[in-house]
Amino acid sequence: MKRIICLLFTVLFALAFVLGGCTDEKDPTPTETNAITTEAAADNVDENGAKAIALEDAGITETAAKNLAVNTDEADGAKVYVVTFEWSGFEYQYTIKASTGEIIETMFDGEVI
Repeated sequence: MKRIICLLFTVLFALAFVLGGCTDEKDPTPTETNAITTEAAADNVDENGAKAIALEDAGITETAAKNLAVNTDEADGAKVYVVTFEWSGFEYQYTIKASTGEIIETMFDGEVI
């Protein structure tokens, strides 16, 4: 009886292994892989999102910020948003990575902080 169960599991395992490799999908070529990677690195943050990230980090509401501007730029080959505004006589500038929303540089009155 143990022999039959062992043989049955072996056959089922072999069948699962063989059928697991049967698919209509082909492995992606390097070009397709790059396209997939590029899509994954697409902008996850838009201008409004970058603005919200900067204002939240500064602890300032949008209505309190003066001369608020968002510009698109590039840093180290990646798209970034540069968010600038004034509040209470101070100038703020944030550089935010478009793909992740990460703040990569903060300037306060011209000084990197």
